[in-house]
Amino acid sequence: MIPISLLGQANEGYPELKKYSNFGFTFGGALFANPKIVPITGQYTLKPIPIPSYSFGISINIPIKFPWSIETGIFMMNEPSIFSKLFIPNEELVGMGTFDFEDKTKMYSLYSPSIPLLLKYQIKMSEKSIINLQSGLKVMYVIPNSSSVAATITISDTSRYTLFRIYTETPEEYLFGSFIYGIGYSYAFKYCLITASLNHTINFKNLNKGFYIISNLINSSNSKGEYILSGDYFSLNFNFQFLTKKYRIEQKLQRNKTEIQI
Repeated sequence: MIPISLLGQANEGYPELKKYSNFGFTFGGALFANPKIVPITGQYTLKPIPIPSYSFGISINIPIKFPWSIETGIFMMNEPSIFSKLFIPNEELVGMGTFDFEDKTKMYSLYSPSIPLLLKYQIKMSEKSIINLQSGLKVMYVIPNSSSVAATITISDTSRYTLFRIYTETPEEYLFGSFIYGIGYSYAFKYCLITASLNHTINFKNLNKGFYIISNLINSSNSKGEYILSGDYFSLNFNFQFLTKKYRIEQKLQRNKTEIQI
């Protein structure tokens, strides 16, 4: 039977990790893959823009057998929905005077909780540093939702028209599956084990899908197309695992003993 400890990282290959809790606090940034914009008809189209985001949560590291461990936990991600820009020249517009139309939309939908299950392989570099190779799966819970943006041009108090509209929605399913792989580096400080991880998350299905329409132009017909957001992203996370209570007490006693001797 493989011994599993939740009170300290009791892995026979890394005895020094026993000092640190298996529970950690994680936060980090993410860069999502640009949305895929597929023109169907018309001269004009949306352009994708970069999608930054962030996540935070609680991690649990479970050593199983040297040099392997399992990492899980619960994490919250700020999920994007619409990230695009649009440019329409003045000669196509009514009511804009001498100005072109430029719009940049950045919209997030909601925070989604997820539970990863990663298998980690640890490579000891020194007494205090470890390289981690990890891969595994993640389940994310998303409440079905939709996002919509429209640009309306006002000509007068009684006259206005819609220049463009974009609408996206998530699938009806509540659960999303993903594959994760990445690399990390851990360093054991006096009071905390800090791990920086660079991961790539690939969803099994698209996070958002919808359409856009650009209308009411002077010289061109309506433009239409699809908007697809995979939800794939690269992330850089920092995890903090602090000394267990036992070792905090031991360090305090050691300091007191040293002060008495002095």
